[in-house]
Amino acid sequence: MALAYLHSPIRDAETTIQLVANQEIESMHLDFKEFFWTKNPNSNREPGQEAAKDIAAFANSEGGTIVVGVSDTNDRASGWNQRFKHEGKREQLEMWLRNYLTPSGLANHVEIIEITTAGGQETLVINVPPWPYGVVGIQGKDGGCLFPFRMGRDTRFLSIDEAMERNHVANRFLFLKIKKLMGDVPFNAELGGPIVRVVSPLVIKAEVGIIAVEEPVPLYNGGQGALVSLEEDSIRLAMVRYGGKYYAGERKLSFESLPPEGPGPFHVVTKHGSQLSVPFALISAAWRGAEEPRAIHLVIRGTVYWEQTHWALRTGEG
Repeated sequence: MALAYLHSPIRDAETTIQLVANQEIESMHLDFKEFFWTKNPNSNREPGQEAAKDIAAFANSEGGTIVVGVSDTNDRASGWNQRFKHEGKREQLEMWLRNYLTPSGLANHVEIIEITTAGGQETLVINVPPWPYGVVGIQGKDGGCLFPFRMGRDTRFLSIDEAMERNHVANRFLFLKIKKLMGDVPFNAELGGPIVRVVSPLVIKAEVGIIAVEEPVPLYNGGQGALVSLEEDSIRLAMVRYGGKYYAGERKLSFESLPPEGPGPFHVVTKHGSQLSVPFALISAAWRGAEEPRAIHLVIRGTVYWEQTHWALRTGEG
C-alpha cells in the first residue's frame, strides 16, 4: 500500500528549474545536495550510511524531498552542479537503502527519480514519505542502530529513550492522519484552525433551579470548535462560544452558538476559544466527512462537557 505524503513531492523538470530560479530555501521538507553521497573525512560513516541517514530523518518526521545536483548557499538553492550525472546512482542508492535502513521495507516506498531538464542538466530527486509504523533506524558499523530525525533544516539523532517513545505505532499513525486532514480541511480564521466535529457526546452541564442537566450543543459551521494544535500524542481544540437560556415554563436549557462577544443575556455562557486537550489514546477515529467536507470528524472515547468554567473529558461512569 502506498504511503501518503504530507508535502508536495517533486516529480518533474520544471519544478526543479523553479527551485533554482527562485532560490528556494531548504526546509523541514526540502534538502539540496550538490554532490551524490561520498566518503566524508569528518565522519566514520560510509556513504551508504550517510544516504540512509538523510532518508530516515525525513521518514521519522513529516517526509520530504532531497534534490541531488543542486548547490545551496546559506540554505538556499544557488545553482546547478554542471558535472552531476545520474547514471547508475539510482541503483546504488536503492542498494544502500536496502542494506542500511531498519526496517528495510521503507526502501520500497522511497521514490528515486532521474530528471533531465531541456537544457541537459541532470538531477536525482528522492521523495520520502513519512513512515507511520514506528521509528526508522540506520545500521551502524558496530551492529547497533542510529535514529535520525529532521528538525527544521537540520538533522539530529534521537536517544534510545526518545526512539522508544516515538515507537508507538498507533500514535504515529494517528498523528500523520490528522496532520494530513489539517492540510485537506479549510482553515477557519475565526477559530484559528480547521473546523472539528466531535461525533461522540458533547454536552454542557448546568444547574436549572435545583436540577442538574446535560444538554447537547448545536453545530457551528459544521462543527463545535477548531483543531488549533497537533502534538506527537495529543491534539488541542478551541471550542465555539455557546449560550443557554431557560425555555418559558420549562426547567430546561436551550443552547445556541454565539459570536465571540454578545449577544445576551444568557443563564449559562461558555468562553469563546476555550481549549481542550485530547490525548490520542482517547481518539477512536478521525476522518473528513463526505457530507461535511469542511470539518475534521472525531470520535472520542468519552464525553466532552462544559464544567462551569472549562471544557473537560469524562471517560468513565459517574
